[in-house]
Amino acid sequence: MGDELLAHTPDVGEEAVQHELDLWVEQAADTLHALGRLYEDRLLEATPPPVEGPRRPDDDEPPPPPSRRRETSW
Repeated sequence: MGDELLAHTPDVGEEAVQHELDLWVEQAADTLHALGRLYEDRLLEATPPPVEGPRRPDDDEPPPPPSRRRETSW
């Protein structure tokens, strides 16, 4: 990524100044790359797990005790 940014950096003429500018651009590219990885990791952590199927209205209710379970046809 740093090489790609360096390709867009103008030549300033003075070798010492050019070297410092190139170092700054490479550091900026490394920082952007690290931020991108961090953002991707956080995005993956925030992604909810896949839904297993459609929800039914009684999904939020706790199951009845074993002796009182309803017989269902589904």
